[in-house]
Amino acid sequence: ELRAVGDIAAGQELFACYDDAADYLEMWARYGFFDDTAEVHTVDVVVRPGAISPGHPGGIYWIPCGTSPMGSPLFGEVAAAARSAMGA
Repeated sequence: ELRAVGDIAAGQELFACYDDAADYLEMWARYGFFDDTAEVHTVDVVVRPGAISPGHPGGIYWIPCGTSPMGSPLFGEVAAAARSAMGA
């Protein structure tokens, strides 16, 4: 079933947005295809506990391949740990 919030003219092209924040690997994992139109591509990395700072729980983080308009949680945590280590 497809519902629209307005009139759709005959022959008008429709697009389905599965997740505007998902990267192409997430699309592959969920639906089995790559979204070649995605502007942001990321890589998931595993961080062992304590690797960033003592007591840090570790986990799986995404980092952008190239530039990204979104802030990477891992980059933020590494920057905070570096500032803390330098007394800032």
